[in-house]
Amino acid sequence: MKRAERTIAQVRKIFIVITLFLVALTIYVFAQIKNFAENTALVTHADRVNLALGKSLVYLLNAETNQRGYLLTGD
Repeated sequence: MKRAERTIAQVRKIFIVITLFLVALTIYVFAQIKNFAENTALVTHADRVNLALGKSLVYLLNAETNQRGYLLTGD
């Protein structure tokens, strides 16, 4: 009888340890996914800013080219 009680107690302890480990792992994974989502938002924002700066540069270069053409031809 004592051996069966010991075995049941050991199984309960193992179950509790595994459950706590899985809860801790779940919290860690959740934090990593949240961090990943925040980083994704930052990268998306940086990409949009980079595209806007690229467009601005193109507009500036076109304006300079048009100005140069106007100064050369007067038209």
